[in-house]
Amino acid sequence: MKSQSKMGSLRRSGGYVLNELLLAVAVIVIIGGAGFMIYKTLTKDAETTGQVNGIVDFVSKSKETFGLSGGNWTSFSAANLIKLNRIPTQFTKDATKIYDAFGNEVVFAASAASQGTVSFTMRSAEECAKVTQAVAELAYTASAGAVGSETAVKTGTTKLDIDALATGCAVANRVLTLAIR
Repeated sequence: MKSQSKMGSLRRSGGYVLNELLLAVAVIVIIGGAGFMIYKTLTKDAETTGQVNGIVDFVSKSKETFGLSGGNWTSFSAANLIKLNRIPTQFTKDATKIYDAFGNEVVFAASAASQGTVSFTMRSAEECAKVTQAVAELAYTASAGAVGSETAVKTGTTKLDIDALATGCAVANRVLTLAIR
């Protein structure tokens, strides 16, 4: 009897039960996972913002350089922008090519005297939409979609067509092609 009363009066001394430790670890993992997801989202948003700012800066510098007084866009090219040191800080260059904030080559089309044409590769539909909305007012025309089958999202003085933008940005291997005046 004496031993039973002694056993019944034993109290839990310091320390944790396995269940408590597992619960603590689970909470830490959940909080860590949520923190990682938030970090990834913020990092992606910052990268997209850098790309948007770089393309807006690129278009603005191109307009300043080639579009003044009616402009002469026939010399609108990577080589000439490099030579004139008109590359946005978010972009990189080598001797003859310009690369956007993500290392994709900025593609120049044969330019007419009245406008320059340039294409940017977009990583995601979200990035495509953000960039297009940011530069639409600076561009004369804007098209988004797969290379060679872009959808016109803005022409001349029209406003940005949001439905066309959603269609053009939703495809794989998407590009944004801008005509700048």
